[in-house]
Amino acid sequence: MNIIILTQDENYTTPFLLKKLFSGLKKEDKISAVFLLDSMPIGIKKKSSSSIGNLISVFGFKHIFSYYFRDIRLKLIKQRTVRSVLNAFNIPFFTFKESINSKNSLKQLRDFSPDLIISIGTYQIFKKDLISIPRIGILNYHEALLPDYKGLLPAFWALKNNEEECGISLFLVDEGIDTGKIVVQKRMKIPAAITHLKLVSKLKKLGAKGILEALEIFKKGEPFNFVELKEEGSYFTFPNRKDILEFEASGKKLY
Repeated sequence: MNIIILTQDENYTTPFLLKKLFSGLKKEDKISAVFLLDSMPIGIKKKSSSSIGNLISVFGFKHIFSYYFRDIRLKLIKQRTVRSVLNAFNIPFFTFKESINSKNSLKQLRDFSPDLIISIGTYQIFKKDLISIPRIGILNYHEALLPDYKGLLPAFWALKNNEEECGISLFLVDEGIDTGKIVVQKRMKIPAAITHLKLVSKLKKLGAKGILEALEIFKKGEPFNFVELKEEGSYFTFPNRKDILEFEASGKKLY
């Protein structure tokens, strides 16, 4: 199977998923390329000064300083990055200069003639022309048990809402937001006193297992008897300052 991955250039948790995924691939599964999008720390692009200002206004200076300090440490000291994992497995990677739905980006993807595109933390909306490129479709990874917790930062909201369990969903996307056909779901109990970052790391490792299971399902051939995601369920947007203060006041931690 010829596979392309779309993911963020994010070094906190994505390397765990990619390393586990690549280590578990069968010989017949080939990752032709990985396309990296700009990292969105805690849900916002980090390159512009306005975005950094927005992050500070929501999470506070201490948390944002800690985030960037840890990010530098991962790159320079631990050398644990998405790019280092890709290099270790000899997987070519590229970046998009435009929107993933632009003509140039679509051409880049079509040139690989993928059977499957796997999306991990891709924050751009998939339009019809993009969805039609892979033979099987686009398999999207979401850190929640859909249809509940659609939207942004589902692990944060699950912690804030004192859920006892959470999980991951892998689904074939359509033109909606977090809608399509469920291929694999995996559940886990939320450990007591776990931080948001550690929970996301655990979910990423669970996600790698789920992706490997999904690949085996696809290789069995069509027709696929997948459950259609309905419009029902809960949806969450980006938290505001009040949400963060309530989160911390309840004794929970981001890191």
